[in-house]
This record gives sequence, structure tokens and C-alpha cells, in this order.
Amino acid sequence: MQVELVPGAAILLVLVLLTVLAFRFHQARCQLPPGPRPWLFLGNLLRKDALPLYKTYRKLTKKYGPVFTIWLGPKPMVVVCGYEAVKDALVTHSEEFGGRPSIPIINQLTKGYGLISEDVKWRTLRRFMLSTLRNFGMGKKSMAERISEEALCLVEKMAASEGQPFDFIPATTAAASNVMCSVVFGNRFSYEDKNFMELLETLKAFLNFFVSVPGVVFSALPNIMKFLPGPHNKVFCDCNKIFNFIRNKVDSHKKNLDPQNPGDFIDCFLLKLEK
Repeated sequence: MQVELVPGAAILLVLVLLTVLAFRFHQARCQLPPGPRPWLFLGNLLRKDALPLYKTYRKLTKKYGPVFTIWLGPKPMVVVCGYEAVKDALVTHSEEFGGRPSIPIINQLTKGYGLISEDVKWRTLRRFMLSTLRNFGMGKKSMAERISEEALCLVEKMAASEGQPFDFIPATTAAASNVMCSVVFGNRFSYEDKNFMELLETLKAFLNFFVSVPGVVFSALPNIMKFLPGPHNKVFCDCNKIFNFIRNKVDSHKKNLDPQNPGDFIDCFLLKLEK
């Protein structure tokens, strides 16, 4: 008799648990702005009329107003659209809206470091980064000169096509990246550098994944998805190429570091670590 009751008790326990979760889920929805009806656990992940958001936000704004809620699995995301609504949130109520949410995809790569974060560590890094970049010309005439020099290289690349059709996106992407590379690494890279162009393609693939449906699913259910097969595994594996490239650059800078004459951002960062 006891053996027969165990499955029944387990089913009853599951039903009670689901009822409690559904009730709490409904309560949470009632306290947030309106939006597409979410499913328990899955949220709006399977709704093509809600995600990806960059394709649907105009339609959702017309239906629910400039402030609405999208559920990424069990996590709600309040979306603010339009100049007036964004100004009210970020300017009028800047203190309340000054935080940064945790982004699982970014955290998976950076382990909590980087610019897209929010804690004492992030504030320290941000303060150092801004002051160092200003010293290297960010927002000044010297930065404009770097941009002009890179623009000339881009023009030469385009002129080399001699009027024939060609894909200009890789070259323009490389040009924009080279401006920052000259500050961070102390040198630019040729548009014919295969390793550099492959790294840019890897970065592009990561950004495309970031805004894709699989990327949204990973952000909603990171503790589950990181143990499952899927495109995220390849994306994260490929990103190791970027980290290895940066590590090699840092190692090279350590060998040639001149404390009296830092030449780029990495030199300044290494000197800061020694203090």
C-alpha cells in the first residue's frame, strides 16, 4: 500500500509546486508593464512575434506602448522604446536606472571582467580605461589624426579594386578596428593580414550569436544551456582565438616594457598592475 502511495504523493507534490510557481509567476507579471503572454519557465522564447526583439520592437510598441515586458525564460526584461520614455528613464530617473544587468553570454567569456559589468572592480577598470584613453588622444585632435591616417589606408584599399565590384564591409570593419588597435596594441594591421581578418570574423560571429534566438535562449537558461550541445559551444570555443591573440600581445609587451615610455594601453595597464 505504501509503494502505491509514493507515486501518487510525488505527483501531488509536483502539482502543488507547479501551482505555487504559476501563482508567483502570475503575481510577478501583474507588477510589471504589459507585454506578450509568457509561458511558465519558457517565457516568450518560442514566440516569433516577440523575439528576436530587434525585429519586433516596433510592432510591440504599437500594441503595448513605449514600455513593455519580454520574458527571457523565467527572467523578465522591461523594454523602453522612444525618445521621451528613454529620456525619462535614463535622465529624469538616472539613479534608479543606472544599474547594469548580468549578461550570461558576456560573463561566460569574460568571467565578470570587462566593460559590461557593474561592481567595484568594474568601476576601477572603467576609471583607469577612460583616463588612459584620454592620454592617448581619445576625444582629442590626436585621435582624429589616427582616424584620418586609417581612412587614407581604407581609400587606398578601395582604389586598388580599380572600379571593380568588391565587398567593402571587411575593409571598413578592419579600418574601424585598427583605430582602436593602434591605441591598445600600439600598431595597426594590414587588411591582407589573414589572422587579423579571421579574428574580426570570429568577433562578428559572436555578435550575430548574441542577438540570435539561440543566444537569447542561452541568456535565459545559462545554467542549463552550458551543459547542452548547440551553436553556443562553437562560438565560445572560437572566441578563445581572440583571447589567445590578446595574451600573445600582452606577453610580447611584458618582454619589451619600458616603464619610462609606455607606448600604448597595454603598457599602461601592465605598469598599473605593478603599483
